[in-house]
Amino acid sequence: MTNAFDGNLSILGLLLGSRAVRDGAPEASLLLAAGLGICGALAISQSAGNILTERAERVRHLKELEDSMLRSLNDTIHEDAAVAAPLIAGFIGGTLPAAYTTLTLIPYMLGYLGLIGSEQAFWFSVGGVLLSVFFLGVLLGTISRTSLLLAGLKMVAVGALTAALLFLVGVL
Repeated sequence: MTNAFDGNLSILGLLLGSRAVRDGAPEASLLLAAGLGICGALAISQSAGNILTERAERVRHLKELEDSMLRSLNDTIHEDAAVAAPLIAGFIGGTLPAAYTTLTLIPYMLGYLGLIGSEQAFWFSVGGVLLSVFFLGVLLGTISRTSLLLAGLKMVAVGALTAALLFLVGVL
């Protein structure tokens, strides 16, 4: 979930930053290429980070298990799990957030195809980011068994704060 939130705020930064350096909405092809680049980098970075972190934890656990059993666990299901689990966790933890973040670029895909204008693509994408982080907040509210609306609005508030800071940077 954190990875999807980071990806969405990265796209928001791209949208607002590109608008700050240009009078009006940037071309759809430019934003689409840059946004997909962010999503690709996000998938690689988060997959690698998840694999390395999960592997370190699994190796430590395997060594602790070997120490407590006073024997090697080479060529066992425990060793197989220590190898496979990080790869699975890394793939899921990296690709799913990147794919979720890519959804916020759909308006720019439509703009690239000439179905909507750049200005419309910009506003729909900004709205898509805010809606996306709202749903991430609702998911957090579900997990914590708190108010879904309040949890969603908190995430949108962070997105709005990010937008305000980017706006200030653009003005300066």
